[in-house]
Amino acid sequence: MCRYALTPYKTHYACFSCRKTFKAPSRRANGATKICPQCGVTMTIMGHDFKAPHRTDLLAWQKAEYLAAHGLVFGSCGCSGPGYAPQTMDEARTLVDSHLGIPEGVRLLRQFTLRHPR
Repeated sequence: MCRYALTPYKTHYACFSCRKTFKAPSRRANGATKICPQCGVTMTIMGHDFKAPHRTDLLAWQKAEYLAAHGLVFGSCGCSGPGYAPQTMDEARTLVDSHLGIPEGVRLLRQFTLRHPR
């Protein structure tokens, strides 16, 4: 049984401009959005299992924003989902590529061009 089936856990929302997170009851059902109280930007739903990095860790926030922009958030119940959070940006790119169905040859070509720029 899913661990979220019996208890109504709150969903994490992230503001990438302020690098802050807030928890609130899930609002996906009625389509309402959560607004950041500090800057007024619409916050991104990050799911129940999101662990926010420290505000000063810019690379970790960029990685989280990259994953969220490609639809990979931490909203699974533990039964499915993207799995463990990637530790580096290269791992995040590999995870996104594997979920988007990009062919292996295109991924290898991208890795080559990143390592050997002209």
